[in-house]
Amino acid sequence: FIKDTFGKVVDPSVRDYLLNGNLALGGETRDVSVLFVDIRGFTTISEKLPPADVVNWLNQYFEQMSACIIKEKGLVNKFIGDAILAVFGAPIPLTNHAESAVNAAIEMRKLAKELSQEFIKKGLPELKIGIGIHSGNVLAGNIGSLTRLEYTVIGDTVNIASRLESQCKEVGKDLLITENTKLMLDSQFNIESIGRI
Repeated sequence: FIKDTFGKVVDPSVRDYLLNGNLALGGETRDVSVLFVDIRGFTTISEKLPPADVVNWLNQYFEQMSACIIKEKGLVNKFIGDAILAVFGAPIPLTNHAESAVNAAIEMRKLAKELSQEFIKKGLPELKIGIGIHSGNVLAGNIGSLTRLEYTVIGDTVNIASRLESQCKEVGKDLLITENTKLMLDSQFNIESIGRI
């Protein structure tokens, strides 16, 4: 029961990582792809709906987006308000984490459109998202204090993925990847350059 409950609060892969004795603060350098996804105009949406409706709306959205990440063997690292931070390649290594991240993002775009149609039918606001993906080194491990720790990833790779997601608004796109991520992909993806930002 405890393992099952713990696995709902943190990803089961993190649960198992911690239960295998990895409780020390600190971590190790890992090569990963980091994905940030955020809802556009969420502040406006939350101002127009009662808190209970906002939570219900968000939970439906998080359920669908998380399923895309998990399907591609990614880690839903944390929910930050209406944003999701996902990691591909830690704590479980992935051979091509960039491909997994991009595949998850493509599925998320598709599901977000479908979910948006359902929301509109129910009189809820239209759902629009922005996704940023960057690949590189992070420190993956436990941060916090001796009495309260969290498994997460730290480093400029995370910061760049977050900034890239924010740039979606500026360039009018819903999915942006960096050159680092692009170089790890094969030709199956149709990629358009937006230049240097």
